[in-house]
Amino acid sequence: MEQINTVKEYVKEIKRYDKKNIYIYGAGKVGKIIYKICCDNKINIKAFCVTDINGNVETINNVPVVQFDGISDNNAVFLMAFIEHGEKRISEKLKENNDNIFIEMPNNILMIDDYEKKRRIRPTMEITPKIGCVVNCRYCPQRNFIDAYYKDNTKRNSNMTLEQFKICLNKLPKDTLIEFAGFVEPFLNKESIDMMYYANEKGYDMTLFTTLVGLNKNDLERIIRLPFKQVVLHTADKDGFANIPVTKEYLELLKIITNTHKKDGSMFVDEANCQSKPHEKVLEITKGKFKIYCEMSDRAGNLDNKDNNLTMADVHGKLYCTRSVNINHNVLLPDGTVVLCCNDFGMKHVLGNLLTQSYENIINGQAINEIKKAMNLECNIDIICRKCMFAKVR
Repeated sequence: MEQINTVKEYVKEIKRYDKKNIYIYGAGKVGKIIYKICCDNKINIKAFCVTDINGNVETINNVPVVQFDGISDNNAVFLMAFIEHGEKRISEKLKENNDNIFIEMPNNILMIDDYEKKRRIRPTMEITPKIGCVVNCRYCPQRNFIDAYYKDNTKRNSNMTLEQFKICLNKLPKDTLIEFAGFVEPFLNKESIDMMYYANEKGYDMTLFTTLVGLNKNDLERIIRLPFKQVVLHTADKDGFANIPVTKEYLELLKIITNTHKKDGSMFVDEANCQSKPHEKVLEITKGKFKIYCEMSDRAGNLDNKDNNLTMADVHGKLYCTRSVNINHNVLLPDGTVVLCCNDFGMKHVLGNLLTQSYENIINGQAINEIKKAMNLECNIDIICRKCMFAKVR
């Protein structure tokens, strides 16, 4: 069937099968959005299902999560619910030699959720407080980034100070989401926790993406007191693609953060990912508590896909970014440099410097305007967006 464009069309299509058992294929944030749509329209869900039950929650809103290949139901309909960049490939694989009914999700499914919609519209600044990540994941272009950063100046500042962070932060609009993520494990900078406390004190919303590398128990106790809007954990994997030592200390930190809840009672960790399948000792701790994603991309062409494990993109025509509608989800580097986004490891699109310029001059500057024109086919500039998994044709 053709792609569904509206929720109304989507609900109408599902209700064609009101005599069948409805399953949601996917137990992540997309699955939860689709579950809400179904609840709002009095559509009963028999279960969530996943490709591999390991690394997934056991229930969502008291609805069971089961393994797809364990379902023997001739009366089943499956609602596809994958992260956007992986949906087509996974859908095609599932439908091979399979007589079940599969219903594709509506276009821009994440924009249906108020939080996700706001996140894709509001200004966001990812913080890279240090150059050089010892985690050095197999599917992370650290070498590209380091070479680009030091290409013209080998003495370039490699560690952001708290004072430099304060200068940059105070130039950002108050509705800016501050993401401690970027091109490095944030806790490799010893002042990063103080930066988080300062951002919170100033009233900024924050998110955190971390491997826990660089932390001790005292650090973690400070972190879990902060009101992050989202926490994503990058875990150790069975193949060692991420250089996360699975030590007694690491597992103890993992237990603490896994068993911590936010003030509203929800889990402190919202979701997790890893570079292959999760390490067995990680699964012993996290099983049934949150989902661990394992899909990797080529980072907008910054990685060679030699082993064919990476999601790739090649987008032609007028395009838009599904992650940042206004192209304002940018990355701040230790010396104040602002680059386009978290896939710009080669620093192809430098937008300006927040230590020496205002945010308004950067976000309305020539560099970003040329990128927007190129996305709209108004100029012939080579942009990384055309190789990016988050790019879609208008």
